[in-house]
Amino acid sequence: MPGVSWGESFEKSTRTRPAAVFDRKEDALLACAILPGLSKRLRFRLASEPDDRGYPILDDGQIVGHSELFYEDFVAALNVVAALMAAPREFAFLLDAAGGLALEKLVEPGKVER
Repeated sequence: MPGVSWGESFEKSTRTRPAAVFDRKEDALLACAILPGLSKRLRFRLASEPDDRGYPILDDGQIVGHSELFYEDFVAALNVVAALMAAPREFAFLLDAAGGLALEKLVEPGKVER
């Protein structure tokens, strides 16, 4: 919807301007889903040197997986999903942005149609 701004914070804020403004509601909902997770500690990190299995993926200093390539975007995406899994309200924004099709896949609370 051109000319319509979405993305105002749902929380009270002392900021005079929102963190981001979008023309489409779906884009604003995506931003609402990820913004709170950006201020949290990153759960996953990628080691800078490979071992015999690839580049270690670390969680609190412990190796929890490996990546064949030094792929920082992969680990960044893991952190976004981990933040969403820890924040049900923000995850609901993501489902709302996905629209009815995503919500229809939920056959009952806690179960997803496969």
